[in-house]
Amino acid sequence: MDEKAANNDVINRLVTELGDETDVVRKSACAALEKMDEKAATDDVINKLVTALGDENYDVRWSAYAALRTMGEKAATNDVINSLVTVALGDENKDVSLGACKALEKMGEKAATNDVLNKLVTALGDENKEVRVSACEALNKGAKAADNDVINRLVTAND
Repeated sequence: MDEKAANNDVINRLVTELGDETDVVRKSACAALEKMDEKAATDDVINKLVTALGDENYDVRWSAYAALRTMGEKAATNDVINSLVTVALGDENKDVSLGACKALEKMGEKAATNDVLNKLVTALGDENKEVRVSACEALNKGAKAADNDVINRLVTAND
């Protein structure tokens, strides 16, 4: 079996493991996909990671964000961006919110819609300093796409 076929077999097996009943297995599958970075960014993998963003277990959610972050722009689909904005930025666990900001930053201008930028501006008011810093970094990557409304919100964010 050549390396590409072996990698495809491994990726397919990891996708299957993302649906395992045991949270440690799901987390480990996300972590393995994270290490494969863009090479693992197939539609099937991305769709399963989007599902994992809503997992009941914090470690699985965080590992899914980390995997999507390493896939960067290849993972910047509407479903991923919407999940990062609607689910992750509001997660009760600040590490998950931080992971969402970092994933959006890595996706760059592809993720720089007005809705995303507005949510990141809102994250500037988060009580967690690391979330605020990460939101600033993500905003920096998407700043070119900001419209006047987003720019005005940025200017008045600390007022």
